[in-house]
Amino acid sequence: MKIKNATDPACGRRAARGGAKGAALKKIICAALAAACALTAACAAACGGDEVVQHGIDIAPAPAPVYPEESAERLENGIYRLMCAAALKESGMTSLPQATTENLAGYAASATRAVLNEGFSAADADRLADIACALADEGVLPDATPAELIRVYGRLASAIGFEDTGRLCYTFALCYYDICRESDLERYEEYGYPYLLERAQQLAEEKAALETLVGRDNFAAALRAACALGVLAAVPAGDEGADMLTDGEILSLIQAQSFTSIRLPDDGWLTLLSFARRLADGSYAGELMDIAFERGDADAIAADMNEFAELLQTVQSRMTAEQAAMLREGDADALLSSVFAAFGEDEWQTFYALCACFSAAEYDKAALGRFGQEYADFKAGLPSVSAGELESAAGERGFIELLKGYAAGIAPAAAFLFFG
Repeated sequence: MKIKNATDPACGRRAARGGAKGAALKKIICAALAAACALTAACAAACGGDEVVQHGIDIAPAPAPVYPEESAERLENGIYRLMCAAALKESGMTSLPQATTENLAGYAASATRAVLNEGFSAADADRLADIACALADEGVLPDATPAELIRVYGRLASAIGFEDTGRLCYTFALCYYDICRESDLERYEEYGYPYLLERAQQLAEEKAALETLVGRDNFAAALRAACALGVLAAVPAGDEGADMLTDGEILSLIQAQSFTSIRLPDDGWLTLLSFARRLADGSYAGELMDIAFERGDADAIAADMNEFAELLQTVQSRMTAEQAAMLREGDADALLSSVFAAFGEDEWQTFYALCACFSAAEYDKAALGRFGQEYADFKAGLPSVSAGELESAAGERGFIELLKGYAAGIAPAAAFLFFG
């Protein structure tokens, strides 16, 4: 299938000197996969695909639709433009190297085949092409940061539901590993650098671990929980979307999040942390995770994750409409104070253990190197708080400042990530 308008300036597909660097290409790939995931999910929402059963007699599904070549090409071109828009935003370039655009064209063709295999109508294919071009023009997918991925996830979940979105994201996570591995192997064959082969083997091992140690359902549940936490943490005071909901509706949304079914071996959690580290590459969170893996702290974090998931489930089960109102109003102090006031001894110990995971001097050095005086001022401006003082203050006003002070005293770099 030939992509139309390959030199369209909106795609940024002008040949440039030189090839894309490996690290930059992988970040572009990640953004492109997020774009493809959005389209495939929208397609799944449009078509469904369950077999029809009537009065105990199986009715054969309708034959797969035959798509006019023009319709299929337009969809592929739309997906390609969306990937190019995401790649341009990620790379900061005004045009993409030819090698990159050729790679993206191949991914667009694969994504188109996946979409068309869902069996929806030619009219739906045209509609999806319109959506893809509109998203590319709007630049809705600038990069693959956690915040942007959460935003994409929210759009998908609102269209097809949490479970289907999780399954689709799992499929594209496996696809991400395959594409990155193929890229490294191709570059190894061209240049012969041993580290490229080692990296390709590591990608294959991580993909296998994701399949065997985590699996689709656990991946979907963990992703749902992580994105729910990210969305809840990002809701500002006076947010228009929150103001449209009642306290009871917000409570229902919180209680609908799937924190209860996540139970993995330590190696499974380590696999998820490794995948999150790849997605966060280049960001401050990614830098802290790099240190955690280099020091071996990631193993300790993974060992505590089942207890952390249980803590989330406990907090979720205790959530009240009054606390939902605090969330809607953006009253973080009252909400956190209320949540921590209900902690028992085991729950406090889980919290303390997670804080201690980021206490090494290497994290502090990385934060100071990245943020300089801003980080130094953050640490200097917080009180020194003991565990006993923190527990005594739970349930009182002003708790959040003591929480920041305690966290900054134990793990300042992590505290700056959450509170800075």
